Amino acid sequence: MKKIFLGLTFIAAIFFTACDPIEDRYEMGGAISADEIEATVTVVQEDGQNVNYVICECSSPITTKWTNGILSKASTYAELKMFATGEQTVTLLGLNPDGTEISKEFTVQIDKISDNYPVEAEYGYFCGDGEKVWVWDEYAPAPFGNGGYMGNIGPGWWLVGMDGLDEQATGMNSEGDGKDASMTFSLNGLTLTKSNGNQGSFDFDMSQMVSPGWDIGAFYTSGTNVLLGVNHNNGDEPYYEYSILKLNDDELWLSAPEPGAGSWGAAWFWCFRAEGTSPE
Repeated sequence: MKKIFLGLTFIAAIFFTACDPIEDRYEMGGAISADEIEATVTVVQEDGQNVNYVICECSSPITTKWTNGILSKASTYAELKMFATGEQTVTLLGLNPDGTEISKEFTVQIDKISDNYPVEAEYGYFCGDGEKVWVWDEYAPAPFGNGGYMGNIGPGWWLVGMDGLDEQATGMNSEGDGKDASMTFSLNGLTLTKSNGNQGSFDFDMSQMVSPGWDIGAFYTSGTNVLLGVNHNNGDEPYYEYSILKLNDDELWLSAPEPGAGSWGAAWFWCFRAEGTSPE
């Protein structure tokens, strides 16, 4: 038994001595620049047309992460669904063995959305073909105000018309969120940029409903809020989570409750419209 044990120990020692860490081998070659990255992004084709699916490959000795602004995959090889047609960007984020960061952008042309790679309609509703500007809905009974949570689908108790939005923006410490304010939603990074310069990101989950039949999903922001997206009855505390009441090509209506509100408790409501649209 002693001979067997010693033999195994000797073999293991040889194995581990021979297998140097990959990082050591990379360090010997030093860091590479973005121009030296060897990588490709290939668009899948169907019937001669570029569809919304790409194959990403990198052969350079770096830690690799691929992103299209919505999806990200940390791998030298990645497949990504694209979310819009036209000229789109895929970015490689690289990390050299010495810790330096590099990046390289690849521009691809997407001709159509394939049935094999369907895109949720909500991305188009929020961002159009890439970016979309939302403004206050001047056609709503009132674009802003409060009302009954899980009851009203727009302001029902205290209604603020278009002409009252500037005053509310001042009173709610939300300068720049008044009548002429806007929000730009972008597919690239799912960013939300307000006309006052504040920028953050947004996301949504259509499976998260507070009361089916009243709302149709949840909307989230980070880094900023929607126009006048504060609870004026709670020290103008910003809201970062909202219920989606309406969402289509033209309308985005949201609501958020006062703390502890139940059915028909106090809630705030926001009604936005895609810039340049009007009811049919």
